[in-house]
Amino acid sequence: MSAEPIERLDYSFENVNFNDDFVGGNGAVMSQTLSGTLQLSIDNTNDFPSLTQNGLFSIDGTVNNEMQMTIINDSPKDRITFVSQDGGVGYKSVNITPNSVTPQVLYFDLEALTGWSGTETTWKLQFKEVTGGIKGSAGTIYIQQILFHSGTLGLRDEAIKDASSISLYPNPVSDILSVNSSEPIDNITVYNILGEEQSVKFYNTNSLDVSVLRNGVYTIKVENKDHSVSIKRFVKKQ
Repeated sequence: MSAEPIERLDYSFENVNFNDDFVGGNGAVMSQTLSGTLQLSIDNTNDFPSLTQNGLFSIDGTVNNEMQMTIINDSPKDRITFVSQDGGVGYKSVNITPNSVTPQVLYFDLEALTGWSGTETTWKLQFKEVTGGIKGSAGTIYIQQILFHSGTLGLRDEAIKDASSISLYPNPVSDILSVNSSEPIDNITVYNILGEEQSVKFYNTNSLDVSVLRNGVYTIKVENKDHSVSIKRFVKKQ
């Protein structure tokens, strides 16, 4: 008798001795030598290399209808497709920047996928090069996090409007984040993708230490003394 799937929403690849029940396929080979990163080495023998979640873990697809993924794409691949395989097949594709050492944070809206509801246990990601026609190509993709959550949190990519009145540097950031604003700053708040406020150390009204945060994407809310509010997103890296 097989065990019941374990509910899990956050795959951060922190245990180098456990692959989180993912399986590489179609010319994609997994490895993990560093905590926090799953390495996917892809050859050019197949047009649709893939990474499949094999059923050990489950997701409530009705509630968790958005997926966030943080990657570094050292390959010619320019598109990732999420494939839902439980209760019908549904697809959602997101374009990615090829041959880039900069972390990319991707958002997949799964709400409209066929069959994405109730308990989901089997799904996969396909990595494609589509420019000039779909073709096989070799390279390496480093996956730092896969996170499922509710899309009702107001943190979707299309819902956040970056304000030109503020800028963040550096972004991605590993320790000290500087906030430049055209107006005097009254308060700064940092949230994770789940909308939870994060505890960070402030050096002054324009800089904060984010080194204690886990790798991933965060939202910063800047409240100015003129009562205006600006929202921007930054990426925390090692």
